[in-house]
Formats: sequence, C-alpha cells, structure tokens
Amino acid sequence: MMTHDDFDRVFEALLSHVRNLLLTKSDEYSRDGDKNHNFKDHSAISVHRGCTQLESAHELRNKHTVSIRDMIRDLRIDKHHPIALWLAKYGDEIAYRFLEFGILHEEEGWPVGEEGTTTTGVYNTTTASSPSPAPPHSNLAIPPGEYLREVMDDQEWTPGGLRARLSPLLPRETINDVFAGRAAITTELAHGLEEVLNVPCNVWLGLEATYRTVLAREHEKEHAAKGGRQCAST
Repeated sequence: MMTHDDFDRVFEALLSHVRNLLLTKSDEYSRDGDKNHNFKDHSAISVHRGCTQLESAHELRNKHTVSIRDMIRDLRIDKHHPIALWLAKYGDEIAYRFLEFGILHEEEGWPVGEEGTTTTGVYNTTTASSPSPAPPHSNLAIPPGEYLREVMDDQEWTPGGLRARLSPLLPRETINDVFAGRAAITTELAHGLEEVLNVPCNVWLGLEATYRTVLAREHEKEHAAKGGRQCAST
C-alpha cells in the first residue's frame, strides 16, 4: 500500500525531474531571448501548416502521450519497462504541459508581475514579501548508466559493440565510468545514444541532470554535517 508519505516522495521525484528537464531544454528551445522560438518555427513547417504555437506544442506533446499509452498496454502482456523510462516519458509529457501553458500565457497577453506572479491576482500562492518555496527534491534519481545497461541488454548490444558504433564519443574507459555514474553523459554522447539506441536525447540529458543534482545536494549535506560537527567540537 502506498502511504501519503510514499506518494509525496514519488510526486517530488517526478516534479524535480520535470523542473530539471525544463531547465535543461530551456536554451535549446530559445533563440534571441525568445523561449517559444522553436514552437513558432514548428508551427510554420508543421504538417498542419498555419497552426498556432499552442497547437504546435500540443502536437509535439501527443507523441509522448502515445508512448505512455503503448507502455501501459505493454503491461497487459507482462512486458515491463525500467522506472527510468517511465520517469522520462511522464516527465516529457508533463513538461510539455508547462510549455503549453507558457505559450498560452504569452498568446493571451496575461501580465506577469514581480516574483513570478501575475498582476491580475490569479496566482496568489506567492507574493513579493514571501519568497517562493524551494523546489522539491528527489531522492529517487537513477544513474543514467544503469538505464544504459538495461537498454543495451534489451537491444542485445555489447559494451564493445556500442563503443565501436559510437567511437570516439565512447572510448573503453568512458563507457565503464558512465555505467558507474562517474562520467557524465554529454550532449554529444546523448545525441549518439539517440541515434543508435532510439532513446531520445532529452531522456539521457534529463536523467543526467537529475542525477548530478542529487549528487551535488548530497555533497552539500555532507559538507554541512562536517561543519556542524567541527563547530560542536570547538
């Protein structure tokens, strides 16, 4: 049985992943300070030529919704996917919801005030005098190397075979470090993995960002704990 605390931890893990994913993709989607640049261009070249930015984002989100539907159907035939893939797919789908709302905000011309709140009073959860709460953190981050191993096993790739295909992006010492979480998956490597393993680039980068965030947080906790012990001993 999932308790309220269990649900809170799962929710915080997903929300943290989505936040990191949006931060990671922010620069990719932007040009000249315009956060919605890619959606404007996509609406111009879409098969539904002449669609709006909002319709464009909605269209792009649908592919993630279909992926989730197919994965849910896989459960009927006892085909299970790793939690990292579920996290990535749900994260993508939810991230697009946020992006859609941002586009809607721009298209409707709703004003935005200080501290990220609207001047219309629609969002009264934060005020200039009360800072926004820190984003929730996830303790469920999975080293991307673990997911890489699972995908390779599913597709019957050997480490040597993958190294040969991705050389020089993935030399012998690097793939072992990626498996262990010691080496980060770079943007270039993520694109290579997408091409070879058919797992989207943003999945790898999202998992990597979440994992590194948790590692940094744990390091800060350890540092703070050491500082506290030193103060107590003086």
